[in-house]
Amino acid sequence: MVQIKQIVTNPYLITGLFSWIVAQIVKGVLFAIQNKKFDVKRLLGDGGMPSSHAATVMSLAAISGMMHGFASFQFGVSALLALIVCHDAMAVRREVEKQGAYIEEISKSVGSIQSSITLKKHLGHTPLQVLIGGAIGVCVALIVYRIMF
Repeated sequence: MVQIKQIVTNPYLITGLFSWIVAQIVKGVLFAIQNKKFDVKRLLGDGGMPSSHAATVMSLAAISGMMHGFASFQFGVSALLALIVCHDAMAVRREVEKQGAYIEEISKSVGSIQSSITLKKHLGHTPLQVLIGGAIGVCVALIVYRIMF
């Protein structure tokens, strides 16, 4: 049976979770400053500055490298996962976001289907958003590593 203590003290889970939380808080604060209003949906939402996806997977790769070495299986797998997630956030999800905006434009011009379409406004990331998210993840991993080890 898995012990709860093992889960809540798992450095990989702690690092990934805290990286996600920090990135989401930064995203919410930046959105509030930029738009002069607070939107709780931005604390949990996708897209925007910084990328919480990048923060999470980069922190996992960083803590894996620090704990097992940068030539380890653990680092290799988590680094490849990070590359895939970051590419997906910048390429695929960003294109889906653009397509959604275009579909909304078309639906508004048609009028009759406008009310039935509600698409997310924030999905993908720019390279800068992914870079900043990744940097947050690495910083959080360094902090967690210093605290725990």
